[in-house]
Amino acid sequence: MLRNYGFSQENLIKRAENLLQVCQRDFNTLKKDGLFETELLEKLNKELSFFKSIVSDSFQLKQINLLNTQCKEKKKQIIKLIRIIQLRLETTCDKDNYYLKMLKTLKVHNISGDCFIENIRKIQALSPNFYSLGIPASITGNLNSFIVEYKKKFSKYNSMISNRKQISNERIISANRLSVLISEICKIGKLVFKATNKEKYKDYVMYGK
Repeated sequence: MLRNYGFSQENLIKRAENLLQVCQRDFNTLKKDGLFETELLEKLNKELSFFKSIVSDSFQLKQINLLNTQCKEKKKQIIKLIRIIQLRLETTCDKDNYYLKMLKTLKVHNISGDCFIENIRKIQALSPNFYSLGIPASITGNLNSFIVEYKKKFSKYNSMISNRKQISNERIISANRLSVLISEICKIGKLVFKATNKEKYKDYVMYGK
């Protein structure tokens, strides 16, 4: 929904498209009365094109949702491997073992975002030492691979979220500019046709009587 004018995005586009056609039809009459400037029509066409270009972001939203799902799945795999490593170290190492204590200290459950990234980064730095403690290279290799994949996907996800927020702000600003233009042009059209053509007058009634 729009901040100031209460129309849906689709409704605003339809209104602007309709007004554009009406103005092109009545251009000579509007111009003759001296109330209408060519620049108004050019502005309307330009603003409408820009608004339509930033409204169509459904594909991007699908990408964001897909990345979010992939991050969650990769996070589960990482946590599972870390738990396996921890359990193995508990059976082969003394409870005071440095790496075991670090694994227990660096929480990975019930945290997200930058905190999760930071903790798995620290665990990744410890992983070269796990082999000498009896952890198979295949497990540490998979762990490192999952961490690299997760960080890449999470970074892309954050970037897309940030961009979408920026586009959302642009949509509001553009929608308000478009609404102001529609209102301004409709006032002129109603003034021109109020006394001469009732049918054409109705075409410019988009914001009330």
